[in-house]
Amino acid sequence: LLRQVLGSVAISRLQIRLRKQEPRRGSHQLLKRAIRGRGQIIQLSGEAGIGKSRLSAEVMESAQDMGFRTLGGTSPSYGKTLAYATWKPIMRGLLDMSIRRSKDQEIQNARQRLRDIDPALVPRLPLLSPMLGIIIPDTETTSGLEPDLRVQSLKSLILDVLLYQSARIPLAIVLEDCQWLDEPSKDLLQFVGNNLADVPIALLIVYRTADYAETLFPEIRLQNSSSIHLTPLGGQESEQLATFKLRALRPTESIDVNDIADIARKGQGNPFYLEELVN
Repeated sequence: LLRQVLGSVAISRLQIRLRKQEPRRGSHQLLKRAIRGRGQIIQLSGEAGIGKSRLSAEVMESAQDMGFRTLGGTSPSYGKTLAYATWKPIMRGLLDMSIRRSKDQEIQNARQRLRDIDPALVPRLPLLSPMLGIIIPDTETTSGLEPDLRVQSLKSLILDVLLYQSARIPLAIVLEDCQWLDEPSKDLLQFVGNNLADVPIALLIVYRTADYAETLFPEIRLQNSSSIHLTPLGGQESEQLATFKLRALRPTESIDVNDIADIARKGQGNPFYLEELVN
């Protein structure tokens, strides 16, 4: 079992090394800009199984090494029906609510966090109900808000929290599987993305396919937005990955180069498919 675990880690790192250096160097440079106060949006795309999650994990690990606080959320495949599903763990993390407690304790904790940021924000606490996954009774400030104004006030409140926390320590935030992003989360992403120019925040957005950004982010046209699209591995890289994986599974057996070539051809440069073919 230990050999399998170590082998999986080694294979993940090999996949990243087999990639051309441009995506890795590019993301590192963008993180350096963000930590200097020039907020960055990094859009990472590619087909299923191409290695997006592995590269995003490396980017977040690099960010942590550089001094960022890292946070993340994932859009579930059924996420389009759940408002703010992607942002909930991020917001709970920003308010130090990662550990579940009783409803009363969570409300008190969130109230105190807002008070630490700005006492004037406390009356708007009920707006965070959908973000935190708890029902918070309305206050005089929030009870009379029309739906559109309520959403705008919520987005402004979230931005205030982000700006406050990033002033304390730079933030690196990853949103995974954004092809399933729900509409409120998408709207919030566009709002936050358009307000990052002068703050130490790196926002990593991961999604399938390269053209999805045209419909996902039609309003984000910023100088601090960059795209990284992962393409299939080349033939030589595919053979290297297949060979490494096969040796991890059968360390004492000889490897037939024809089998490796056949696996590389059938895998079509997709790391996941290559590993499954070897298995």
